[in-house]
Amino acid sequence: MSGNESYSKVLNYSRKRTIESLEIIYLVVTVGFNLVITQSMVNSLGSKGELVGLPFYALYFEYFVIILLLLTFLDEFFKFGMFFSIKNRVVAILLLTGAVSTFLFSIGLQTNNTQNLELLSLLYFVNIMSTVIAAGYFLLNSQSKSETTHLISQFKDIKEELKRIPLSDLKIDELIQRAEKWLFSKQDTSGTWGEKNPLYETSEVGRLFVDLKKPLSYSWTQIVNGEQETRTFEQIYYLVLDVIEKIDIEPTYEKLIPLLFILNVDPKNAAFNDEQLAEITKLMFDFSEWDFVNEIQSKEFLASGKLPYIPVLGPIYKLLGQMEPAQLLADIIANTFNIVLNRSITRFNVTAQEENISNLFLGLLFNSLIEMTTDNEPIVEIKPSKDEGFAFDLPSFSDTELRIETRLEKVKEYIRNQQGIEGGWDNSVYATALCLRSVIHNDSVERDVVKYAVYFLGAQQESNGSWNNDIAITCEVLKTLHKINSQIFYTR
Repeated sequence: MSGNESYSKVLNYSRKRTIESLEIIYLVVTVGFNLVITQSMVNSLGSKGELVGLPFYALYFEYFVIILLLLTFLDEFFKFGMFFSIKNRVVAILLLTGAVSTFLFSIGLQTNNTQNLELLSLLYFVNIMSTVIAAGYFLLNSQSKSETTHLISQFKDIKEELKRIPLSDLKIDELIQRAEKWLFSKQDTSGTWGEKNPLYETSEVGRLFVDLKKPLSYSWTQIVNGEQETRTFEQIYYLVLDVIEKIDIEPTYEKLIPLLFILNVDPKNAAFNDEQLAEITKLMFDFSEWDFVNEIQSKEFLASGKLPYIPVLGPIYKLLGQMEPAQLLADIIANTFNIVLNRSITRFNVTAQEENISNLFLGLLFNSLIEMTTDNEPIVEIKPSKDEGFAFDLPSFSDTELRIETRLEKVKEYIRNQQGIEGGWDNSVYATALCLRSVIHNDSVERDVVKYAVYFLGAQQESNGSWNNDIAITCEVLKTLHKINSQIFYTR
């Protein structure tokens, strides 16, 4: 998504949620005074045959001012950008001109002794004050410097408004409900999700259920061929498990996610080609953090749109009890963070524009490290047995977690500081979901950085309830929103 498109969505969203009441009322009153008073004067003087010459042009010039003021009001409220080139300064000048003409006209009315004209003269004086104040307002608030200044000003207003409200007012429940409704509606009659890569997308839905700690018995209803059917989490698990047993294990993000999902549910029951995983493991021991940084910063990798597979491979090793390669990948990720924080780039040649690792990748790496250093229970309870080949009684990660946590606080601060003026990261829903989940790790959600990001995600939600009409991205956003919502619930 482009920056302009992302900005527009946030601004449009703000107009639906936030009404600047005083400004609107004031502008409406100003327009109303100009319109009512001018029309009354036209009717009064026109009936007396006095609306000729200068009075005629002065009054009808005031009509022009009214129209322009009305357009400016609409532009302020709906952010059409009609006055983006001439800005509000021109409008202010015209308003002042209209005020002067009204003032001169009201002086002329003082020579007439009729009570009606005296009243009109008084009303015209009020009209003058209203118009002058309106002109001053537009002069002071003119966004004539640049488009960037205009955007910053608008987003600043939104942020100031968000500071005054609690996070619960952003109605996260509604965002979740709409997204989950869309997600369930996208399940195919075969029980899978997705058209381009059903195995990967179905596994991402399964990973969402794992993250939400849903039991295998978790169910929902679906209309299939006109009849209502009950679908379960367990069905998804066995669909993916059946495919995993037959396919090759390849070192790519999308190929490894299904395996990670199966291991999340039941590491003891996972059947896959362990020889292929062993080959990948050998490659890892010849791979350093500098190799990794070079890879994810290369133009070829960024242009491919791929995601790095190390954030998936690390948790896989941990779930399998292969602690040596798991520790190796944890160190690669942690040292990658050190490179980002210290900017020790002298060991490889990059341009200034290539120095920063994508926030999307940083969020992905951060959440991977959290997954690796957190002992989450599998969905299926595992009872360790000495006769089993796998080491399910996993070694403790406490020392590694303690060492990493200190660095993670700095990484969290770095990621937090990368938040854009629109509330997101990289103008990306995917990056924002991952980075926001990183920022709230072991921290309070009732903070401005969280409000801005949730607001951004709410603005980017499609009318059908999804994000980017993408199953994997929608699942990532739902994981993040559920974590935030659960904290709100427990702090009430």
